[in-house]
Amino acid sequence: MSEDNDDTPTLSAETLAILQGFLNEKKEREEVDVATSADTFGEDWQLSQFWYDDQTADTLVEEILEITGGVGNIACVSTPSIFRALKKRDLPAALRVYLFEYDNRFQIYKDQFIFYDFNKPTTVPDELKHNINMILFDPPFLSLDCITKYAITTKTLAQSPSTPVLIITGRTQEPHIARLLPDMHVTQFEPRHEGTITNLFYCWINYDSKRLGILKLDDANK
Repeated sequence: MSEDNDDTPTLSAETLAILQGFLNEKKEREEVDVATSADTFGEDWQLSQFWYDDQTADTLVEEILEITGGVGNIACVSTPSIFRALKKRDLPAALRVYLFEYDNRFQIYKDQFIFYDFNKPTTVPDELKHNINMILFDPPFLSLDCITKYAITTKTLAQSPSTPVLIITGRTQEPHIARLLPDMHVTQFEPRHEGTITNLFYCWINYDSKRLGILKLDDANK
């Protein structure tokens, strides 16, 4: 029997275009649903979570886009409000953003969510080790142990010693940061939270920034 006749059904170019359009719309609706769900997440104080206000998050998103040029892998480590602000933008396809977070509610972001426990600072996906182009982190606790482990994670993820790093944490962590990550400098930018935080928070970076500036702590104490 001849098998030359192929009875496999084929779709016309017009039908394929309609199908692709439907799939694209479905994906966009799913992304909107995820973003809407994440926006309803409240702070989990048991995890020492405190969301940044919109102005702080938007400023840091602009900083990320400028410093990276919209290209590369970004690690938001324990900074879910920055990650959410990034997800609301129409990001370049070449910019890949990952949330390293202990809070499993953010699993809705699927492969962009990476469960992170700072007590296991080197437990990160092998494919991301020394493959991150910018790192942001905000340790949940103001302790030497906590900041030390975040520093280890930073060195595990950074593509090179000059990889841009941005830290937001309490003023009291300055001596620890100076010892653990000596290239970091405190900026003029004042991060703010949605709720009332009594601790004074600063932002540190290890690169030049026109937007954030550099602040001498001696001047800040005057």
